[in-house]
Amino acid sequence: MKFLKTIFIISLLIALSCTNGDWSGSKTVNAFYFWERTFSLDTSDMTYLHELEIQKIYIRLFDIRWDRYKKKTFITPMINIINNPDLSSFEVVPVIFIMPEVIQTATKNKLRQFALKIFQKVNRIMMKHSIADVREFQIDCDWRPSFKEKYFYFLNELEKIIKEADPEINLSATIRIFQLIYKKTAGVPPVSIGMLMPYNLSPVHKYSPVNSIMDLKLLKKYFRNVSMYPVSLDIVLPVFSWAAHFDPDKRFIGLIKNIRNEDIRTNKAFIQQKSGLYKINKETTLSDIKLLEDDTLRIDEVTFKDCLKMVKFLKKKRKYFMKNDHYTVSIFYYNRRIIERFTHGERKKIKKLY
Repeated sequence: MKFLKTIFIISLLIALSCTNGDWSGSKTVNAFYFWERTFSLDTSDMTYLHELEIQKIYIRLFDIRWDRYKKKTFITPMINIINNPDLSSFEVVPVIFIMPEVIQTATKNKLRQFALKIFQKVNRIMMKHSIADVREFQIDCDWRPSFKEKYFYFLNELEKIIKEADPEINLSATIRIFQLIYKKTAGVPPVSIGMLMPYNLSPVHKYSPVNSIMDLKLLKKYFRNVSMYPVSLDIVLPVFSWAAHFDPDKRFIGLIKNIRNEDIRTNKAFIQQKSGLYKINKETTLSDIKLLEDDTLRIDEVTFKDCLKMVKFLKKKRKYFMKNDHYTVSIFYYNRRIIERFTHGERKKIKKLY
């Protein structure tokens, strides 16, 4: 991934732990999400993580997905952990991504089976790679009000299994903004900790110049209706980007991951419109994806200025969702190409901003 100013965001979040004001009196735990299918850390990665005082890493181990054609659930291959890196200096949180359709279509008996299978698979991975002292399991599922009872039943079953094995391990779940704001409708998951995801607010498939990853205006609009959330939430912020691809009739085709404005701005095959969208004026390819003449791209990325504004806004609203005297601020997600574009001096300079 190539993010020109991602390191500014990372450095800002690390620095926030030292600021006064609304964060004062709380302890910040700095974290990263690892979301790719291969997990590998070499000496330079470890040096960088320690330099930024990263204490916690969330690792996506596998997914439970729904095949809409075969109408059945399947589990993706487990993460490929290369070279067995020494993770003893980090708190490791295993993360399991579950598609909503998996929960929606499952019976209670099947949900109990999922809970047991998840625990067993996670335990095997942790033991295989000598990852000890796991204190948290996290489930990432964008549940809907229509099947919240099923989802919460699944979480209760999983927590029972976890607590029987080790009462000290907490179960956490990701929380989208609409689930935070409309908690009476969405329900509140029966977990010890939540991870607030204040991004991906706008529909990515809609033909529009609006950034689907980060939309501060919409975030502020949501928070007009905020009230106290009964579960204390940590925060994860995005540093990823993508290009939303549309055909000449403005129909959504798909996403091209890890594309930024600078990747195409000087390419003569792309003409930027007044709206900010890019028109393709001749057939070309982008990240091995074929683009046809008159197709359109919308580049969704997060700038330093955008993220700074979001952090400052959430800082003012923390009383509604941060109840603990410590919290985690995490970045989604880690990729070594993020850091290769910046020198140690540049990172150090940004840290001094706060």
